[in-house]
Amino acid sequence: MDSSTKTSRPRLVVLGSGWGAMSFIKSLPANISEMYEVVVVSPRNYFLYTPLLPAVATGTMEERSIVEPVRNFIIGKEGGRGRRLLCSCSRACPLRRCCFPAAAAAATAAAAAAVATAAAAAVGSVNNTFGIRGVDQYCFYFKSIEDAGRLRARVSECFERAALPATPEEERKKLLTFVVVGGGPTGVEVAAELYDMIECDLSKLYPNIVSIQIVELMDHVLSTYDRAISIYTAEQFKRAGIKLVLNSRVAAVEDGCVRVVNKANEVTEIKFGACVWATGIAMNPLIRQLQEKLPGQSHFRSVLTDECLRVKGSDGSIWALGDAATIDQPKVSGWVANQQGKYLAKVFSSTKITGNPEGGGLRVRVRARARARGGWYFHKGSAAYVGSDKAVFDLPRLGPLTGTGAGFVWKSYETMSQFSFRNQCLVAADWLRTKIFGRDISRV
Repeated sequence: MDSSTKTSRPRLVVLGSGWGAMSFIKSLPANISEMYEVVVVSPRNYFLYTPLLPAVATGTMEERSIVEPVRNFIIGKEGGRGRRLLCSCSRACPLRRCCFPAAAAAATAAAAAAVATAAAAAVGSVNNTFGIRGVDQYCFYFKSIEDAGRLRARVSECFERAALPATPEEERKKLLTFVVVGGGPTGVEVAAELYDMIECDLSKLYPNIVSIQIVELMDHVLSTYDRAISIYTAEQFKRAGIKLVLNSRVAAVEDGCVRVVNKANEVTEIKFGACVWATGIAMNPLIRQLQEKLPGQSHFRSVLTDECLRVKGSDGSIWALGDAATIDQPKVSGWVANQQGKYLAKVFSSTKITGNPEGGGLRVRVRARARARGGWYFHKGSAAYVGSDKAVFDLPRLGPLTGTGAGFVWKSYETMSQFSFRNQCLVAADWLRTKIFGRDISRV
């Protein structure tokens, strides 16, 4: 995009295509082109519905069912003229209000920079290894559709190698041991989906000596949920044969082996066929670079914003949401970012923000703060799938909801929460296909 392009409207640049960014774009009114020129900058051209990523990794859900093209969100905004640049933003200059594309995308963009009147930063976070040796080389991350595909291929490979007649028994046990580091919702759901796939589709065809283990630093999984839910999940996993390695941290990861240290400093080595790293997030490099150029920014993981989601020190020209932002709020999840995006869309569609602290940037402050005082965030509860068609809900006022009934509610909720009717139909069809015909266990 040529930064010299003349326009009479303020240019709104949206960085990212995750929960916060796409909720923001989707919630903008159709006539937003009368107020802004909207530009979306992202290295990928689709939105990923991350809560169902564990289902993709095990074949319960197909990849195409939980992705939505970014252009489907843009169409209708700008009268179908909304722009989207397939590139990553390598650096940003808040003083010049410029976003610079990465060098690999510069030829495609045919320009050096995109000048923004206002910017919404929703670039998310990156994986955090906590400096532990071997995590990058030997673990599977779990944030992207590519991560899910790699894990799916690796699990299939492990079973095929374990089924070979010449495979020694010790090697077979190692191949069929799957370790999940992190006892939060992602780790729990990965373990649960692995158990379902093995129990329902693989146990009849391959050696049934599978071990699934979850390594968790705390003394219980799902530590942010009601304690009754943690106890129920532990009991459910015990019945399923999923081992919980609690009060333990990972000291190092080697090729096919993870070293775990408990609180008594006792070291245990767990040999594995696949190890999933589902714990911890770190600051996105772009956010770190932006943080260094703004005054009053000192948070270790994201930029600090006011209650209206405006980045402190940016004079009202930069807004941040999702994992890229930190305010006095609960831990950010996809659903929090979703609500942030909807709120921000109301702010931008109701007031023309010029990015000028002497003009529109300040004029919006009273209105935005009035909305924020009413609360843009409403805690709807937390949920997690725990296997065998069961789920857990931690609902405000109602309290814990567990069991098969909760599992049906969870599947219904995840289906209806898709961003389009097309994806709702695809997800529902995948649930039905898996129930009737089972999962596709081929490695293609």
